[in-house]
Amino acid sequence: MKTQRANQLIDEIQELTRQYHSEVSSVRKPWPKSIKSRIQELFSLDVPVKATARKIDIPYATIMSWRLKPKKNIKSEFHALTIQSGPTVTVGPSLEEKTNRGLTVTVRTPEGYILEIPESIAVKTILELQRGISCF
Repeated sequence: MKTQRANQLIDEIQELTRQYHSEVSSVRKPWPKSIKSRIQELFSLDVPVKATARKIDIPYATIMSWRLKPKKNIKSEFHALTIQSGPTVTVGPSLEEKTNRGLTVTVRTPEGYILEIPESIAVKTILELQRGISCF
C-alpha cells in the first residue's frame, strides 16, 4: 500500500510539475504548495529522494532543501502554553503605572472580574506553573 501511494504521489507531482513549467516563465518562482506537500508525504513514506528527483524533474538539492529547511519563528527555548477558553489575558500598562512605564497583565474572568497583576509577578507565576510549582 505504501508503494501504491508513493507511485500515485509521484504521478501527481509529475503532472503538477509539467503544468508548473508550462505556466511559469523562466524567472525563478516559488514552487507551489501542492507539490511541496506531496513531496513531504513522500518523505514520510521513506521514498528514496535521488530516484524520485529524477522521475519528477525537480532538482535533488531543491527537494532536500524542503526537507532540511527549519520552520520559521519557532523558538524551542520557550515553554508552550495551553490556551483554554475562559478568562482573557492582555498585557499593557495599567492606569496607575502609565506614569511609571511598568507593564501589567490584565485577566478578565468569564464572571466579569478584572485582575491587574504586575508583569514581574505574572511572569514568575506562569514559569512556576509550567515547572509544576504551586503558587497558591
